Amino acid sequence: YQRRVRGCNRETDDMSSNGSSESSILATDYGNKNYWDKKYKEEKLFDWYQDYSSLKSIINQHFPKDKWVLMVGCGNSKLTEEMAKDGYMFVANVDIAEIVVHQMKNRTTDFGLEQNLSYATMDVRALAIRNETFECVIDKGTIDALACADLYIRDIPLMCSEIERILTKGGTWMVITYGEPETRLEYFKGYNWDITETTVERKSSIEGDAPTKHWVYLIRKRL
Repeated sequence: YQRRVRGCNRETDDMSSNGSSESSILATDYGNKNYWDKKYKEEKLFDWYQDYSSLKSIINQHFPKDKWVLMVGCGNSKLTEEMAKDGYMFVANVDIAEIVVHQMKNRTTDFGLEQNLSYATMDVRALAIRNETFECVIDKGTIDALACADLYIRDIPLMCSEIERILTKGGTWMVITYGEPETRLEYFKGYNWDITETTVERKSSIEGDAPTKHWVYLIRKRL
């Protein structure tokens, strides 16, 4: 019951790069740095939930290509790489797992995208970024991972406070999540922003698994 209320979904088909079951992994492991370090040692490139092609129209509408963009909990997603190839000029990525940051830095160099993309090891609960630096922030599954952690009551407010701090006035935080409004909007209360929401149909990654939708929250920091 508690997990359902806080919006923690054990959608292992989205969290596994090969669609296999991870029934031996506890949901609370998704909030554990050691879990991600181990996972990225074994996993190839993988986009949780949605890829750039399915989010492009929303991103292009709300994120101008000449603005500073930050993706938190980037993992080994190709989303910001595709954004850079599509003309986004300044895209930074952070993740708590140093191993995946190293992997993605090497990939960026291999593809000659160093002028557009950067990667750094950071904890979204304590970002080493100056106030009001980024006009645009993307989260694709990070808040869901924290919702599965034992300390979610502490960690999610820390994340929200950090995003509010580094976001410029009028800037937008886009959250792609399994969390429906009844489980997510509560987390976003009490901050200086306005929220709109939409949905994107989920692409099923396991044969016979019925598609569902992902929620996209567009959270704009007030002027």
